[in-house]
Amino acid sequence: PQRLLFFSILTILVFLLACGGRNGEDHSDYILRVGLFDNPTNLDPRTYSDVASFKIIVQVYDFLVRSDSTGSPQPVLAESWEIPSDTVYIFKLHPHVYFHDGYPLTASDVAYTFQSILDPALKAPARKSFEIINKISVLDSLTLKIKLKHPYSPFLSDIQVGIVPRHIVENHPTALQRNPVGSGPFKFISCYTHPLA
Repeated sequence: PQRLLFFSILTILVFLLACGGRNGEDHSDYILRVGLFDNPTNLDPRTYSDVASFKIIVQVYDFLVRSDSTGSPQPVLAESWEIPSDTVYIFKLHPHVYFHDGYPLTASDVAYTFQSILDPALKAPARKSFEIINKISVLDSLTLKIKLKHPYSPFLSDIQVGIVPRHIVENHPTALQRNPVGSGPFKFISCYTHPLA
């Protein structure tokens, strides 16, 4: 009974924390502490390489699309997308999405995230998956066009990465490794290692 009560309370807390993140409401009074099996090493969704970091990343950042339990890509930040030809994808983003620091998330942030992954200097582990991209064009603040080098059916599955705030990482490339700023359901506060761990 006590275990059931604990999980019921935890579920309610998670529900409260996950609600309302899109409309700018302040939920800073709600804090959820989560134990991980290992210490995260890098909380930048473009360059992480460990499972513990990913467990935090998927809560802090939103993705353009994410695969569901069947492996089918589903819209997240993308409100919709069109495929006018077998090498062109046009994504329309949800309006009124904000990073945790209050800046709006735009097509420029998505383009920057993908372009930075393609930059050899970043040494992003997912770079190979993004090399199918030939050109990224920002059509307006909520519309992004991606042209591929050739037709590639797994494209939507391969570009699943947390979208980073350009206004932060453009001038400070490693800023998110310890202090992630995303637009996801949870805002990162701190990481604490127990002295006995």
